[in-house]
Amino acid sequence: MIGARFLTHPPIQEIDVIVEKKGHPIMDGVTDFSIRDEIYLQEYYPPFEILLSTNFQGLKIPLAWIKSYGRGIVFYLALGHGKRQIKHKCVQQILKNTLRYWITLKGKSG
Repeated sequence: MIGARFLTHPPIQEIDVIVEKKGHPIMDGVTDFSIRDEIYLQEYYPPFEILLSTNFQGLKIPLAWIKSYGRGIVFYLALGHGKRQIKHKCVQQILKNTLRYWITLKGKSG
């Protein structure tokens, strides 16, 4: 359903987060940023639209995406593994934007 299956993660570290879809409503007001968090290494099941990514050992790792599932939409965010991460201004903005986006979609569906 979410588009991936967890495999493992390296130790918590400072990571550079790249906004892949600057025009997506969930990314409104979010710019590239750094955060100390875990990188989940996963087996991916596309299709999905990558919203955030990072580079790890020469690989582009998706950190957030959106995808269709049945008659709905799934949003996945791999960041936010503790209080410090959840309080990060960019993570806070993403969470607020996601709620607004969901409310907008619910309004369109009746």
